[in-house]
Amino acid sequence: MEGRPLARIGVRALPWAPASLAVPGTVCVVERDNACRGTKRLTLPEGLEVVGAHCFCSRIFEGPVCVSASVRSVGEGCFEYAVCRLARTGTVVHVPADQLLACFLDDPADGVPFDFARYDALLLSGKSLPDRPGALLRRLAAPYRLDGEVRVALVSRLREHERAAQERVAREGDAGMVRALVEAGFIDERSFDRQVELLRVCNRTDCVAYLMERHRGQGGGRARPSRGRFAL
Repeated sequence: MEGRPLARIGVRALPWAPASLAVPGTVCVVERDNACRGTKRLTLPEGLEVVGAHCFCSRIFEGPVCVSASVRSVGEGCFEYAVCRLARTGTVVHVPADQLLACFLDDPADGVPFDFARYDALLLSGKSLPDRPGALLRRLAAPYRLDGEVRVALVSRLREHERAAQERVAREGDAGMVRALVEAGFIDERSFDRQVELLRVCNRTDCVAYLMERHRGQGGGRARPSRGRFAL
């Protein structure tokens, strides 16, 4: 801008924005009310530190929006009804439609701009969440600051959508997610056969190999599936 690098996006500068928007790497602050309606693909730079209230509320983002590790403050009502990948914590969170239920934090002391305890309570309630089964799967897959008792409760909620969740793990999950779901107890002796079969159909050989190896390591406390049925 006039020969100087853009460091700040002002209040209501972008109520609407292009379908693809990449915030310049020189920007440190996005002030409030930059809703960016109409944006489907959003790229936030490393170096961005502050996102003001009611920003990035397109509601039509394609895929998770990556919130850079440098972001230390996110105001209320941001990323409404979006799926966000928090680079700082390695987690993926689903933002509710109701702005009053949002879990982002404005300038927290530890620099992590998200209230995971509040988010876990939201997951248990199921209020206004886009894609609740997906939100539960992703939370269990990356249990950052996840209390043990809460994890058990989240697994119980996920079992309410068990069949769909198993199919989704086979389509979209990776070995890390499968490992986390085993450790959380979602994939257990009862659900093992079906999950392995679904993974095999989707050609997820790495995940199948992990589950079979773990099963063998535990002594296979039941009849083993035939090699033909679960062949890699």
